[in-house]
Amino acid sequence: MAYIRCEFRGGEILVPEQGRLFPEFGGLEEGSCLRGALLLTAALLLVRSYWLPAAVLFAAAALWSVLAMAIKNWRQVRGRCRARNLLRRGEDAEEVRQYIRVGGRLWRWRLGLLCRKKCWKAVGEELEALPDGEEKKFLLAVALLGQGQARQALALCPPRPEEEWLTLKAEILFQLEEWNKLLRMLGPAGGKDKLERTWLKGVSYYRLKQYKPAARLLSLVVRQGGPEYGDAALLLERALARR
Repeated sequence: MAYIRCEFRGGEILVPEQGRLFPEFGGLEEGSCLRGALLLTAALLLVRSYWLPAAVLFAAAALWSVLAMAIKNWRQVRGRCRARNLLRRGEDAEEVRQYIRVGGRLWRWRLGLLCRKKCWKAVGEELEALPDGEEKKFLLAVALLGQGQARQALALCPPRPEEEWLTLKAEILFQLEEWNKLLRMLGPAGGKDKLERTWLKGVSYYRLKQYKPAARLLSLVVRQGGPEYGDAALLLERALARR
């Protein structure tokens, strides 16, 4: 659904590093008054039947165009590669932005970098320029959740969420401490984010003082989640002592 894949681990929003990024090519055309004059002269010579001089001028103009295109192409590619490398190192330098087109690959790369740095306010500002659609709504909801504005994020969620939206809405309800609503929405934990949803259900049961199902779910999280769910072991210990 979204090009920028947002994941959740123990209530934290994660954005994995993207794979290899190839710079885009576009806008490499180049105009020149001198080349235009050269072509006009060649056309006039052609009208007057000076075939050879006209052919030479046409060939020179064509070669000039090819060379100009190649030079501009190289400059664009070099600039985009530098921008890509700066972003890969986590540097959001000003020189990067001249190569970024809203919705393009470098733009998405930079947006992912802002997400990884948890600069959620900046993410929201960047998304304002993106055309309306499901991707924009999803990422806006993530940015709002990252800023602790769970109610506003909830307003963007569809009534019957699925897959990524389901996990996001569950995280929102978790932040709002709406334990009963969270349990009703999740049902049997499953899907792409099965472990995260198991964690959310386990905590919900614990907060509702239903320690037996809480212990069962949290034990799964402890076995499979490792250090990414650091609080699971503590809650499991408490649930086992109280059930």
